[in-house]
Amino acid sequence: MTKKLLTLLLLLLSAAGIVATATLPADGADAGEPVEAAEPEEITPDSLLNKALETFKELKFLKFEGEPLDVVSPKAYQTFTDGCEAIAVQIPDSREWHQVKEVLRDTQRDLLSAAFFYSKAGNQAEMTRYAQAFLDVSLLDAFKDEAVDLDSETLAMIAYISASGAYNEKNYERAIDYFKIYLTTGDDKQREQVYIFMAQSCLQAGQWDLGIATAEEALKIYPSQKHILLIGMQMCIDGGRGEHLQKFLSRALELNPADERLLDIQGKLFEDAGEYEQALGVYNTLDQLRPNSLSTAKHIGLCYYNQAVDFFNQAINQSDEKTAARMRRRAKNYFASAADKFREVLESAPTAVPYLRSPGVCYLCLEDKYNFEKINERLRLLREDPLAEVFMPPSMTYNGDGKENFATSQGSALKDAPSYSTFGRDYITSRLGTWAKKGEFEKMEDYNERVNQTTIRAEYDKLKKEAAQKYMDEYSTRLRINDLTLQPYDATNEVFKIVSSYGPVYLRVPLKNGEAEQFKDNWKTVRFQNPKFFIDDDSVRIAEITFLAANGKRYDFNNAKAINYSVPDIAIDFSSIIATPASGSERRGDSGKVYIAAKSDVDENIPETKKKAGNKLALVIANENYKNVSKVPSAFADGFAFSEYCRKTLGIPEGNLSFCSDASLAEIYDAMSDLQRKAGVIGPEAEVIVYYAGHGLPDENSKEAYLLASDANPTNSRTWFKLSDFYQTLSDLNARSVMVFLDACFSGAERSDREGATIMGKTGARGAVIKAKEAAPKGNMFVLTAASGNETALPYAEKNHGLFTYFLLKKIQDTKGNVTLKELSDYVIKQVSHQSNFVNKKPQTPTAVTSGRMTEMWKSKKLVQ
Repeated sequence: MTKKLLTLLLLLLSAAGIVATATLPADGADAGEPVEAAEPEEITPDSLLNKALETFKELKFLKFEGEPLDVVSPKAYQTFTDGCEAIAVQIPDSREWHQVKEVLRDTQRDLLSAAFFYSKAGNQAEMTRYAQAFLDVSLLDAFKDEAVDLDSETLAMIAYISASGAYNEKNYERAIDYFKIYLTTGDDKQREQVYIFMAQSCLQAGQWDLGIATAEEALKIYPSQKHILLIGMQMCIDGGRGEHLQKFLSRALELNPADERLLDIQGKLFEDAGEYEQALGVYNTLDQLRPNSLSTAKHIGLCYYNQAVDFFNQAINQSDEKTAARMRRRAKNYFASAADKFREVLESAPTAVPYLRSPGVCYLCLEDKYNFEKINERLRLLREDPLAEVFMPPSMTYNGDGKENFATSQGSALKDAPSYSTFGRDYITSRLGTWAKKGEFEKMEDYNERVNQTTIRAEYDKLKKEAAQKYMDEYSTRLRINDLTLQPYDATNEVFKIVSSYGPVYLRVPLKNGEAEQFKDNWKTVRFQNPKFFIDDDSVRIAEITFLAANGKRYDFNNAKAINYSVPDIAIDFSSIIATPASGSERRGDSGKVYIAAKSDVDENIPETKKKAGNKLALVIANENYKNVSKVPSAFADGFAFSEYCRKTLGIPEGNLSFCSDASLAEIYDAMSDLQRKAGVIGPEAEVIVYYAGHGLPDENSKEAYLLASDANPTNSRTWFKLSDFYQTLSDLNARSVMVFLDACFSGAERSDREGATIMGKTGARGAVIKAKEAAPKGNMFVLTAASGNETALPYAEKNHGLFTYFLLKKIQDTKGNVTLKELSDYVIKQVSHQSNFVNKKPQTPTAVTSGRMTEMWKSKKLVQ
């Protein structure tokens, strides 16, 4: 090719905006002459961009020259890999980002051609590699909102080839991505196999929720597909998703009702759920299929026994004597059946201590002293402690591995219980969404009258009470005597502390006449009755309980916290479950309409940790709706999302997290007082995180910065919260560290893209933008604020977040919280400063300031330690 033609090609590519600047060799220069080795170029976003553009230029040159596909294809693959590296480090929506995106879009067609070329050549490995690369372009974040430009039949074929290759290489996560693409095509030729292998890939990759959803979807189309049923059950078991197991198991038993393995699983599922009568029905069927099975006999005996214990304990909890008597009769019937079955077990396993103790308890509850004593004699011969003559029977478990035991571990009653906030949130959101849905024949004016701010709150309050009652009904009935552990006696106050998963009980037992000693010595014979419960600290707690000693004395406990009990509030993102039935383009504003905000990428796939940060406290204030000034768009979404990251990613326990939305001044003071109380309980190791999204405001005269409560009077600074006082209160916590994130500005401007808009615009008061005095942090404090000086904290409307909060959450999401405060600040400052000019056409520069030990600590301190 002549230099003239090459120059023309470069000019054409440069005009298209897709090549880097290139310099041709000087006239007469020998392109083949050796040159000195250059220093290794530093890898930067610009260097990766130039590399991708240079490779793309070479690809275009080869195609212009008419080189064959076996020459062009490797260069296309190199362009693809260079392009992927480059786009990953560019700022989204920047000019450079779009430049690389066009390179990848153009190269994608070459990758497809290469896949077909190697298919015809019979080279399966290369065909698969190029097919995967073709799809990988579409899987990039830059292309996630674009459909693949290919007919469905061809796309299905490419996806199937790619997924098969990844699956055979045991790259299951990659295979899942390709299987997903196949399932969008509507192609049916390989659909059944795709469902099977996608479910299997989810099983291997540990993507339990996706795998279960895939299996459920597949069974709607192929209800008798046994492989899907088995994989679905395995995912429920391996992934700890027992709540989904029954639906797969029921279908499998419909297809094969005499399958012993399935019956074993079904019986154990009922047994683990405490549904002993249903479990007995299954185990009796198994007993007929395998009459000499010791394992089945054990399960039958334990189900009779545990059902008897349940009736026995229900009788204790009954205040009505007739009902209690009926429960006791039923308990005796089941104890008798259990004793008979345990006799069969002991014939085969005469030294199995648990199966000696269990019938011993049965005989005791049946008042059969003769057989009770015989059991104790056998226990003594085995050098085991005999059973006490008066005590409350514990439940018993069978693990199938010879480790049958009484359930004696303290705190086991609520081990699988969700927190109240989790339970309540699920209960309320599902029902509130159904209630708020516009009926097909409901007029718009009728709907707006039925669903508005007042009625939403009323419906929420009703559902909150229902959720609390159902939570207590579900989990308060599990209290057993073996859940209660007696602690050493406090002689000064004459009190025993009794610990359980239902919270501590402080029981006053007099020291006089050896009463306390007797109570302790006879603890195993103590019974309880009439327990009452309430919700506190995000769980079920004992409100009242009476203990009965063997000598007939009663000891009552009344929890002072339950005296003025009211059902706790639960943080609910109303905007995500209540939608305007109209176009959905209007926000909730002065019109009273309700808008369902689209969730952004930071609202989904929130990283979760299993570690709990018990020394961390978080206070989140999200003020979106104000009585006397303009609203702050997306502030609720900001605060709600931040609280979710605190809970899920940072591992802050529910009881340590406070979320306040549209908080009044009084509510902010209350929240700060509550924070002080909790920090005092934890002590000097407490770490505090405070987040605020809402209005900030400078005093016109003093220029002092203030936070605005939702009920603030914009003309009366006494209704505002001075920022310096806010910092002082946090400093007074004497915490090890305080981290503050403020998505607010203090210039008086509103979070809006309206030029010159101020928060006073709603009242007609002054509208000048003022530069506030900087309030210095105090104590061991780190503060990251959304804007500097007289700048505005701007929105990121398409993400339904503040610009500052979006990038704050994005970094936490990407790093799973494994990021230092300095790294987090640097990222947020860079991204917000850059994006504010692209998104809002205004400057916004976050600032980070520190004080005390945090001046050095912030460089190494991570959100997740």
